[in-house]
Amino acid sequence: MMNEKFTKEFKANINAVAALVEANSGAAEKLFRQQAELANDLWKANVAHAITLVDCKDVKTVVEANKAWGQDVNEKVVAVTKANMAVMEDVRGSTSELVEGLVKQTQSQVEATVEEAKAKVEETVKAVQGQVQKATKKAA
Repeated sequence: MMNEKFTKEFKANINAVAALVEANSGAAEKLFRQQAELANDLWKANVAHAITLVDCKDVKTVVEANKAWGQDVNEKVVAVTKANMAVMEDVRGSTSELVEGLVKQTQSQVEATVEEAKAKVEETVKAVQGQVQKATKKAA
């Protein structure tokens, strides 16, 4: 019976840990995908910028092209950073819920174990008291 209880609790804890790992894996996958897309977008922007610079005829045009390219790159980096933060916030929220659930579950298990131990101690004390009373009666 105790072994079954331990096995059940262990499976519940493993399931919670598996959910935590799954959430983190999903977040890592999203972050890697976003970073790969950013690298690809920046590569394309740099190639397009290089082609633009080749076609520039004067310094003013080069400065304007550089300014436009810098703003484009900045917008892309800011957008991906915001997307990354959104992923991290989602993970933080879901993992917080999982951890809170684990804490509550563990606390409940500890309380149940304490109550069970307390009942067994009381039962043992009563048995010992009964034995003492019997021994006292026999001795008297």
